[in-house]
Amino acid sequence: MCWRSSAAEEAAAIAERVTSLGSAGLGADVRVVDDGPATRAEAETAVTAGRLDGALVSRDEVVVNESPPALVEQALNAARALGAVDTALADAGLGPVERETVLGSEPLAITRLGDAPAVPPRQMLVALGATALLYLLLILYGNRVAQSIVEEKASRVVEVVLAAVRPAQLLGGKVLGIGGLSLVQALAFALLIGGAVVAVTDVSPTGSDLAVIAWVVAWFVPGYALYAMLFAAVGALVPREQDLQSAATPVMVPIIAGMLLTQVTVFDPQSTASLVGGLVPLTAPMVAPVRLAFGVAPAWEGVLSAALTVATVAVLVPITARLYAGGVLHTRTSISPRRAWAGAQRRQRATP
Repeated sequence: MCWRSSAAEEAAAIAERVTSLGSAGLGADVRVVDDGPATRAEAETAVTAGRLDGALVSRDEVVVNESPPALVEQALNAARALGAVDTALADAGLGPVERETVLGSEPLAITRLGDAPAVPPRQMLVALGATALLYLLLILYGNRVAQSIVEEKASRVVEVVLAAVRPAQLLGGKVLGIGGLSLVQALAFALLIGGAVVAVTDVSPTGSDLAVIAWVVAWFVPGYALYAMLFAAVGALVPREQDLQSAATPVMVPIIAGMLLTQVTVFDPQSTASLVGGLVPLTAPMVAPVRLAFGVAPAWEGVLSAALTVATVAVLVPITARLYAGGVLHTRTSISPRRAWAGAQRRQRATP
């Protein structure tokens, strides 16, 4: 906002204090100019024409065209009060240096015992944006794994391919190929969105911003591996894409729960829900990186969370491979996990 101060010494002092208060954390970006209109009439004309947001014409009066933001009004009133205190101190015999020492004291320091420092709003926004992108990518590429399996079953291409490779090899190649593509696109999205924000807002990324993004990208790998296995198992059990959405609902529930817990973590990192969400493997890929980036998770928690998630993936790999082997050739109707498991056993015995 651009304001004009009058030439009066007291009004100029108030204008100077408004500028300092605004930059000290009131959230009001106030710029005071002294080379504008000199008279009240000229000031009113400049404000009406929109050349100025307001004019401080005396120590007791401000001329505006519309009501100023609440923070600016607070800064003006605080500056006027400080001016009155300064005058009283001068009348009491204090010199300029002594008065400035009294009036220019640092804000009251607030120390939170047993609590982490408040998370800056900007870091909160970056965390929400990064985890929202992770949430979308897990759903998008997890579904893509399942759809790819169903498409191969529907076209009977899988019967030809399995004559040359083992089911586990085909599943592994599919998951790794789609995972590599998803990781490249995730990095491309992050660079594109980050570049657009910097170009539009002229705001450069800070170390805390990059820390959030780095943790989210790092956790994308185990998160994708975990959900790719679950979606692959679902795809192996259904014959058509029309059946895929309802069959994948149990897999979608923990992803949605993870996103909801991420929002809880952003606004209340110390909550019990945040701690539990960062340790449970199905929600950890979205919750744990935020806790680590915010600095509320100790090192042991990060190691334990990663270990639990990787161990879950290690358990899911042979289970999913077996369900895939027993269900991928069942192309007419849906098959239960129990029948798919038994079918994989029969297929293994029949394979020389």
